[in-house]
Amino acid sequence: MKILVLGSGAAGATRPAAGPGVPPRTQDAIAVSDDGRTWVLVNASPDIGEQLRRTQALRPTGGPAAPPVRGVILTDAQLDHVGGLLALCDGPRLELFATPGVYEDLTTSLPLVNVLQSYCGVRWHMLPVAGDQRRADFQVDGLPGLRFTALDVPGRVPPHSARRAEASVGDTVALLIEDLRDGTRVFCAPSLDAVGDGELSWMRSADCLMVGRGAPAPDAADLIDALAATAARRKVLVRVDAADPGLADGSATRRALDACGIELAYDGMEIEP
Repeated sequence: MKILVLGSGAAGATRPAAGPGVPPRTQDAIAVSDDGRTWVLVNASPDIGEQLRRTQALRPTGGPAAPPVRGVILTDAQLDHVGGLLALCDGPRLELFATPGVYEDLTTSLPLVNVLQSYCGVRWHMLPVAGDQRRADFQVDGLPGLRFTALDVPGRVPPHSARRAEASVGDTVALLIEDLRDGTRVFCAPSLDAVGDGELSWMRSADCLMVGRGAPAPDAADLIDALAATAARRKVLVRVDAADPGLADGSATRRALDACGIELAYDGMEIEP
């Protein structure tokens, strides 16, 4: 399995560079592959066009019959995770993996899918996480070596949603990604607003963790504690706010992260769990 961090920044404008020679952070999105040639995106940030252009591995080379990007998995319907979908309108038909709640938002209150149907077209692959169903296993065509599991996790309802008054199962999911060849597991939760027993159990079962806050919080103590309670080989904090003084070198939070072996994601980061 190979993972590319296309964007590592928190929601909002492109973040300034963290220092000399360090590129600015774009909004968070990743790409996942089982062979380094065929990929699926996890979320489509408003910066996705730039992210795809600057990533050699994701540029089309084999013609329209063999695009390197085979689809997009959405972990929620927040604008910073779906705002880049329109940038994909000139490509092949969009293979979109989303829960019923997320798809409903994208066809009603934020009808991006309706617009895309008039351009590239969209095929919805339903992730049946809704009601009493809190997890769903699925695979992505072209990535036979990987199995994905969508897991309902605590998160925010998008401000644009007609259901914003009350959260529902499937509004926010994490992904457990398993390499079927060697059993390696990655827990990817870019919008993890709370860590309960269920989330901690999944995190403890993974070899690599990629987690981040979906909304600003007073501190990241509970998230750091959860990461520290696992034996994962890699622990990566995504959705980094480069302007947050709490993450500056030498800060108490940064020292706690370093002590737990927690890395800060950066644009262009490559992970092979």
